Amino acid sequence: KTKEIAYYVPIDETIKSIVHNDHVIDQILDNIKQQREKVFIDKDLMFSFRHGHFGNRIDDDSLLIQLYIDDIELTNPIGCKKDKHKMCMIYFSLVDILNEYRSQLEHIHLVGICTSRILKVKFLKR
Repeated sequence: KTKEIAYYVPIDETIKSIVHNDHVIDQILDNIKQQREKVFIDKDLMFSFRHGHFGNRIDDDSLLIQLYIDDIELTNPIGCKKDKHKMCMIYFSLVDILNEYRSQLEHIHLVGICTSRILKVKFLKR
């Protein structure tokens, strides 16, 4: 039987390293403030969960995160065993970072890696 292994990168530690920079904190706070002002003026606007119906239930000092999941295939072209390995990658980004920066690779952070099969088996059992 093959070992099922997954790797996890603690989100809290990653966020601590992100907000350690005062410039980033200032950008996040300014962005949240600007969004609130725009939403106050135009009630039809919604920039994030914070501005929705249930958003008023979260703490104003909370940072919003968005999780992404992506399957990739890794191959080893060398040797007699040329298999494909399907892996599942889980990432997060801070929703409160300015839109023009959020999609940049430096603002997308790894949360975990596992084989795709592990997630399929675990969720199919439910």
